[in-house]
Amino acid sequence: MRLSMRVFMRSASAICIVLLPAVLSAQSVSRLPLRPATSTLDVEFLGVTSVREIADGRVIVTDGKAQQLFLADFSARRAALLGRKGRGPRERLWVGKIQPLAGDSSLLDDMNNRRFLLFHGAAIVDVVPPDHPAVLATRAILAGSDSVGHLMNLSGPPSKAGTQLITRADSLAVVLINRRTGRLDTVARVRERPHRRDVEMDAQGRVTRSMFSATEPNAQGEDAQLFPDGWLAIVRLEPRRVDWRSPTGAWTRGAPFPLRPAPLDARARRSIEAQRAEAMAEAKRYRLPAPRATSFPTTLPVLETYAVPKTASDGRLLLRRSRSTPDDPIRYLVVNRRGTIDGEIVLGAHEDIVGFGPRTVYVTVTDEDDIQLLRRHPWP
Repeated sequence: MRLSMRVFMRSASAICIVLLPAVLSAQSVSRLPLRPATSTLDVEFLGVTSVREIADGRVIVTDGKAQQLFLADFSARRAALLGRKGRGPRERLWVGKIQPLAGDSSLLDDMNNRRFLLFHGAAIVDVVPPDHPAVLATRAILAGSDSVGHLMNLSGPPSKAGTQLITRADSLAVVLINRRTGRLDTVARVRERPHRRDVEMDAQGRVTRSMFSATEPNAQGEDAQLFPDGWLAIVRLEPRRVDWRSPTGAWTRGAPFPLRPAPLDARARRSIEAQRAEAMAEAKRYRLPAPRATSFPTTLPVLETYAVPKTASDGRLLLRRSRSTPDDPIRYLVVNRRGTIDGEIVLGAHEDIVGFGPRTVYVTVTDEDDIQLLRRHPWP
């Protein structure tokens, strides 16, 4: 993916987000305390997207915004760049998310080289090539992995040039892929978020520009997350709940959440207006088409529209709640495998959870210059 494409996608994503802001639901949930941090790295990041704690306690960190890969040592509070950019053996052109496999192994997707990098501990030990069945099946883009031999993707129709309208009737397949053979197993379908998709392609059929914009207020989709032990969580709409699939294929239907959207208040409306104006300015700055604004919503959803669910090391799922403005606290619902809510974790307005170790949770803190620091806390 070219730099210009990354800039465009980042801008397009920002436009979509501000068209669909959210506010904290009025209902209360019991608070689950997060214990104080035990260490903070003396390293600045631009946008941490995933972490993988390895057996010796060090941590592989992906910075998706900077497109850098780091090896962090929380005892020394330092981090060093890991690997090199390029097309050569064990190099990468794209930093996706680091995915845990069995033991101390991990997998990094490199969609620009159309391959995966295989790690043992902190060492890159092999390359999974473009013609491998698992790479072909996933197009070198991973949504999840487990320790029993599966990768996961959310699969829809291939992109095509022009404009596509995605409605509430459209869905994505939740596909488990055998990591060795590439065999596909569609285990569920999830509703896609309604939106308009404008795509441009080059003569070789590669996407050169892609623009996503909302087509209705509070447009939301369903999601799926695969856990290292092979359990699968499906975040459902109507009613809002979490369903669970065991590694044997048995399903547990979660109870509907006892939470409802909150009315749109004046404070939230002002925040939406400010963020829409910022999105218009950003589009103009990058010479992008002006974003298409939907009408203002009358209610605001329970969960944030674009936040990715987090898979905790104790088997629970964390779902980020909506908030009125960017200055409100960040809150995560913690959902157990019965599908019920254990409580919520409350963080500062500029903090966020980015991953877990066996007995740790990693939190970023973003300053006014959009620089992130990374902390380690005990978990649970």
